[in-house]
Amino acid sequence: MKIGFAQVEITPKVGIELAGYLGERISTKVDSPLYAKALVFKEKNKQYLWLTLDIVAVDYHFYNELKRELEVRLYNFSDIQIIATHTHSAPKGVCETKSLQDLFGEVDVAFLRHLAISSMRAVKNAVMDLDDFTCSVSQKEVQGVAASRHDPYIPLDNVVTTFQFKRKEKEPILLYHYPVHPTVLRADSTVISSDLVGGIAHHLPEFKNQMFLNGASGNVSTRFTRKGSTTREVKRLGKIVATAIKESLTEARDVAMDEIYALHYSYDMKKRELPSLEVCEAQVQKATKHLEQAIADNLQDPMEIRFLQSIVEGETMFCNLIKHDDGLPNQEIHFAIVVLGPIRFIFMPFEIFSTLASKIDCDNCIVVNYANGYEYYLPDKSAYEMEYYEANMTYYEKGEGEGFINFINDKIHALNKRLDKKHKEAATS
Repeated sequence: MKIGFAQVEITPKVGIELAGYLGERISTKVDSPLYAKALVFKEKNKQYLWLTLDIVAVDYHFYNELKRELEVRLYNFSDIQIIATHTHSAPKGVCETKSLQDLFGEVDVAFLRHLAISSMRAVKNAVMDLDDFTCSVSQKEVQGVAASRHDPYIPLDNVVTTFQFKRKEKEPILLYHYPVHPTVLRADSTVISSDLVGGIAHHLPEFKNQMFLNGASGNVSTRFTRKGSTTREVKRLGKIVATAIKESLTEARDVAMDEIYALHYSYDMKKRELPSLEVCEAQVQKATKHLEQAIADNLQDPMEIRFLQSIVEGETMFCNLIKHDDGLPNQEIHFAIVVLGPIRFIFMPFEIFSTLASKIDCDNCIVVNYANGYEYYLPDKSAYEMEYYEANMTYYEKGEGEGFINFINDKIHALNKRLDKKHKEAATS
């Protein structure tokens, strides 16, 4: 098997509006560049593409358009995975999701075209960069960066998993996976930035080729760990993750990446019964009054202010969900399991809660959020019971997250049985 990597800068001009938070945020400067990064695997005559973009989300529209563009240019990939890093300091207009226009903006055709052209350049260069490789895997717990957005004392998967691909003739490639909302920069920031991902890269200059995959981060962020919302704080937290990556590499174990293939699935997610728009708008007014009163009372706790802001955002977005609901009882969800050697990467279009992902019965599985579409938050049952912001930001019925995990477990168990049978047959042949 061979592997290739390339990146192309996609940073827009200053003055573009930024995505991710309510309200207008016009960018005033560039703090760190944004990239389209392509990772290509080639096994015999088949090629597989993983493309990451420093944007807030990727929707089905862009995913399908880019697939068609690549096919027109005769890039015959056996499988394509397109993943957003989920920075909130990149341009609006990258998604057609009408119910989230307040956060994501209306479609910016010009920037999407720029994104597609840049992505294709990255893919072309990655294909030209193919080389033989060996792979090592390492893990390290990270302290002081990611925590539950609701209670910092809730235990979480705080592990960064790093794959180092050492190549025969070319520079190594670093692929790391870490579950966190990479959003140190808050709504008052007007800088263009890859945010935490850029902060990590700043402290890994020895690795020219590096790619970030986000994990099960629906309920995970830096809300309780950051000491401010500044570019300096981005670098401080980035250094912690980068240091963990470097330390883990000293204890890396070699793994045989002897095969790669992708399996695609669909799942019908049951949608919940929605209240009337009038009821929802009354909830927005109530949440807004609570926030305004806290500000008027000169509440000094920034985390409490952010919590109240998130309630307003959640209720506002819920009203938008109601406005744009298609009336169908179910939502068809597409996801993929990519087998890479002994590892199973599960690419899904959600912001799934870590409490759900932890119930996947698979020690060698890597959950990747924000992949090949954007289908809102996928909370656990308790998030509905506690009326968390994320539970308001989704169409799905309470318990559907648990049902989805059961479905994944069935597929993983069936896959493992097939692989065990295949390996036994190979050993006796």
